[in-house]
Amino acid sequence: GVNRLHGVAFEWNETYQAMGRSTGHREIGLIAQEVEAVFPELVTTWGAEGYRAVDYGRLTAVLLEAVKAQQQQIRTLEQRLSDLERQ
Repeated sequence: GVNRLHGVAFEWNETYQAMGRSTGHREIGLIAQEVEAVFPELVTTWGAEGYRAVDYGRLTAVLLEAVKAQQQQIRTLEQRLSDLERQ
């Protein structure tokens, strides 16, 4: 899931600027097409050109579950290491 996503820094293109949606400075985010391939429910498409936008608010739930899964893996590895050290 989340391992297939890449954080990127980017500048808004001229089309986005012309629409008045640009912030005028460098941004950090995700590539919507990558998010859509893994979590299509987190991406909306708008405009005749089919622009995509990531719903970062709902992405939080996905990230929370990923952190919980990592914590379980860490606990499992810690237990295995502890068991090995006792041998």
